[in-house]
Amino acid sequence: MKRSFACFTKRMDLRLNRSFYRRQDWIKRCLFLVLTVATIAFISACSFSTKISSSQCNIASTVEPSAEVRIVQHVLGEAAIPIHPQRILALTGTMDLDTLLALGITPIAAGVDPNYHADHGFFPHFQGKANGIQPLSAWPQINSI
Repeated sequence: MKRSFACFTKRMDLRLNRSFYRRQDWIKRCLFLVLTVATIAFISACSFSTKISSSQCNIASTVEPSAEVRIVQHVLGEAAIPIHPQRILALTGTMDLDTLLALGITPIAAGVDPNYHADHGFFPHFQGKANGIQPLSAWPQINSI
């Protein structure tokens, strides 16, 4: 009786070991597949580069420099800015608006405090000065102006 029990346990051990190794092989194969796909995705993402030609992004070259335009150097290259702009926005809100109004410049639109609703969102000290200025929400839509 003892011998049959020993054979039974030995056979069960072999079956369990085989299924364990099968699971291990399956996990190794899946892991290999996942790592291969991740490596290919990483390599393809790193090799992708968007190259903008100089004709697409060189805005300053399309505008002739003159006495009416000032060329400004910035991170993206150069930009031609008119010396006397006609349409000015105060996007960051009350500080820019206050500065522009102190200089005698009336912007066409200005950012407002979303928590302050009196006089279209402008603070009381702008009353009378902010007439005709379109209020912009906390998330301004520049292209809608």
